[in-house]
Amino acid sequence: MNCVSDALEGGKRFRALTLIGTWTRECLAVHVDFSIKGERVVEVVQEVSRHRGVPARIQVDNPA
Repeated sequence: MNCVSDALEGGKRFRALTLIGTWTRECLAVHVDFSIKGERVVEVVQEVSRHRGVPARIQVDNPA
């Protein structure tokens, strides 16, 4: 799981939450918004888990 940010031409910032399968390198989800709160992260992970099963662990690339 990783969260990256960038800006539009006019300067407005946006974020992208990505979930990548460690072994398959498959992109399981990408959620883009101007603000991504913890509740939305949980919703995205739960949605992926409904289709793919619950992961044994979650690795975060950018620990705060």
